[in-house]
Amino acid sequence: MALALVGASEARAEDSASRLHLTYEAPSGCPSRRDFLVSLSPRIQESWVDGSDTRSFDVRVVREAKAFVGHLVIRQPGREPNLREIRSGACKAVTAALVVFVAIALDPASESDATEPSVEAPSAETAAPQPLALPETEPPVAPPPPRRRTQRRSPPNPPPPIVSWTWSAGVALAHLRATEPAWGARVHAELARARERDRFAPAIRLSWGWSDFITAPEQAGEVRFRLKSARIEAGARTPLGPAFVGAFLGVDVGSLTGNAPDLPRFSKVSAPWAAWSGAVRTGVNVAPWLAVELAATLLVPFERPRFDLRDPPRVAYAAPAVLFEGSAGVVAVARFR
Repeated sequence: MALALVGASEARAEDSASRLHLTYEAPSGCPSRRDFLVSLSPRIQESWVDGSDTRSFDVRVVREAKAFVGHLVIRQPGREPNLREIRSGACKAVTAALVVFVAIALDPASESDATEPSVEAPSAETAAPQPLALPETEPPVAPPPPRRRTQRRSPPNPPPPIVSWTWSAGVALAHLRATEPAWGARVHAELARARERDRFAPAIRLSWGWSDFITAPEQAGEVRFRLKSARIEAGARTPLGPAFVGAFLGVDVGSLTGNAPDLPRFSKVSAPWAAWSGAVRTGVNVAPWLAVELAATLLVPFERPRFDLRDPPRVAYAAPAVLFEGSAGVVAVARFR
């Protein structure tokens, strides 16, 4: 029987507040609209809520990064909207303060003498309520002064990422398909820059190398060729645990020299060499200062050098459109910041 009486009392209390023109919006986890009205009803009298009150109450609670912010906007025809704002880390504390604001606005004793024609409607500053205590179950929350914006402190700037540099130098045995098989070597130096937590480290590499191959044109014996070139490449590499992989694009510039020792009147002939280069490299760090590296490179000549013999005319060598180079070597590594 006691439970039934309590339920009926709450229903009557909620019914008093439900006659208000009140909208309510709050995120999940906050008190519902019914909870808000149940908390409001004991603070107001039924005589305060009648049909002559044309005001509307808009209650809205939003969740921000570190707090809940409650807004109460009271609108009445012919007057400027009245705004109240409250901020707290607990949503229940915010809604409890908004309940107090609504109850103060409904209390006839809190209103200034706005019915006399000679008196203007109160501004938001003169109508600001005094701080009131919240219910015992919540810590007291005082409303801030009206129209006062709470300054948000900008989060501290994160520390700049650590930048590390890697200097490496190495030598590799190179095999060139030109299309004749050619063997040689290439030495290089490389500088890479990486920031902490970056997956890719941009790098620039300079190298110099040579490759020797032999052709056997008809009635000429052997013609020996040597390709010497300097190469500049830019690309990026990424670590994969103790291993690494990288991709580079560059330009290969040098000379291609041919010599036919079996022909008595033949002297060395050189032609300029220039080609685009594209390389994929992978390797593994066998020690903090030492790595083993493998590379596959494609060379695309700007112009394809050609060497011809006379008496009778025949071709000693003509460069193909694409040359393939594979290399394997060791690299000394130094890291610093």
